[in-house]
This record gives sequence, structure tokens and C-alpha cells, in this order.
Amino acid sequence: MIMTIYNFAKLGLKERANLVENKAVYLDNFIDGNNLINTYFFEGFFVESVVDLRAGKITDVIPYQYGYRMDKKKVDNYLKQAC
Repeated sequence: MIMTIYNFAKLGLKERANLVENKAVYLDNFIDGNNLINTYFFEGFFVESVVDLRAGKITDVIPYQYGYRMDKKKVDNYLKQAC
């Protein structure tokens, strides 16, 4: 079964985090306040894993096609790394 962005979004947090950890291609990270944001490429879309640095745990795993937090200049480099 091909995982679409819509099927991925329907999964629970633990399932999304597990897929990203085991099957996605890591691209980049940055700090946003008290959160570490890890960016991945997975099955044709991007995913951000949000880690609360104070609690030391993943608080959200967000799939998207493109977004405001992604550095537009790095998109081509991200895709080259992922393919």
C-alpha cells in the first residue's frame, strides 16, 4: 500500500513518529522557541517532527507538501537528498 499524505495524517502520533523514524529521509532541523523541528521527506511529501526540548519528547508529527517554515532556497537540495 502506498502511503499518501492523507493516509499519513490519519494515523496516530505514535504511528506517524514510528514511520518517520524508520522510513523517512532526514533532511534538516532548526530550533523554534522551545521546540526542535526535524524535517524529513517521506513517500512524496515532507514531514516535520516537533520535539519539546523541555520535556524531551515528540509532541507532533506534521505532514505537508510545502509550508511557510520551509526554507524555499533549500527545497531543491532537500529533494536531491531524498531521491
